[in-house]
Amino acid sequence: MTTVNFLSLLWGISLVIISFALLARPHNAKVLLKTTEDEKTMTLLGVIAVIAGVALIMFYNMWDTSWHSLVSLIGWIVLAKGIVILFAPKMLKKVSSLEENINNWMPFALLASTLIGCFLVYAGISF
Repeated sequence: MTTVNFLSLLWGISLVIISFALLARPHNAKVLLKTTEDEKTMTLLGVIAVIAGVALIMFYNMWDTSWHSLVSLIGWIVLAKGIVILFAPKMLKKVSSLEENINNWMPFALLASTLIGCFLVYAGISF
């Protein structure tokens, strides 16, 4: 199994499981959004995201015209998320405070996440 296939399966299976869990229990999605209120938790999550993002980028960072670029993009998104959490936590608090709006688009975002996860699992197994 190549590195890109492994990462594709890792991210794909994770996205599908997490998205299904949050779709099945919408209350858990609200609980996740409430974590933005705790500064210690957010700092820890930011550190973990930066470490994971750097590790993913160092492990696999290939850009081409195939689906492999999606795996690289995920690594960069994880790194960017960690940097935003560490350097601009107030911005995340503002976004999560718009709970009424989040309730409207959260199922669609989770459905999109599930579809991306299914594609990554398919690509990781097939190609």
